[in-house]
Amino acid sequence: MFAAQAVLDTERAVEIASSGSVPRSQLEVCMNSPATAAKIQEDSRYAMRHHIQGTPLVLVNGRETPPSAPFLYALVMADGNPSAPGFDVLPPPRPRPAGGHGHGHDDHAGHNH
Repeated sequence: MFAAQAVLDTERAVEIASSGSVPRSQLEVCMNSPATAAKIQEDSRYAMRHHIQGTPLVLVNGRETPPSAPFLYALVMADGNPSAPGFDVLPPPRPRPAGGHGHGHDDHAGHNH
């Protein structure tokens, strides 16, 4: 799907997505569901509020980190300590939204894909 992003339309996205283990009919039901539309709106508002510009977004203790295997490997080598000196170059944590969800909350709970 990522390879086809430049020319991706709804039909092609459904075609690619349904080539896996989820049947096209099930995808279409989910895509047309009011619950899915509400979840997309919620996710979009969250992304706009926090200036999220792409995926994946990887945060360690609220600090945005590179979404790369070498970085995650470095975190493992630091025994999971995000305060290890090597991570001092990361930008400061983003403020949490007042009354909003933190990144520790699974905003996709109950949403099965």
